[in-house]
Amino acid sequence: MKKGGRYDTSGLIEAQFEPGSRGRVLRNLLEIKKKRVMDQVEQREQFRAIEELIRLYD
Repeated sequence: MKKGGRYDTSGLIEAQFEPGSRGRVLRNLLEIKKKRVMDQVEQREQFRAIEELIRLYD
């Protein structure tokens, strides 16, 4: 187990990085390798989800 860590996730998918991302981006279905691109995609999806919730409860 990692010193100071509570759980060892080294063998789990949650601990795997996208090949070519230099250890900056976790594995993902879109095969995004750049952190900046991942940040943009996540932001866009968060706004989409918020807009969907607003329409649902409006």
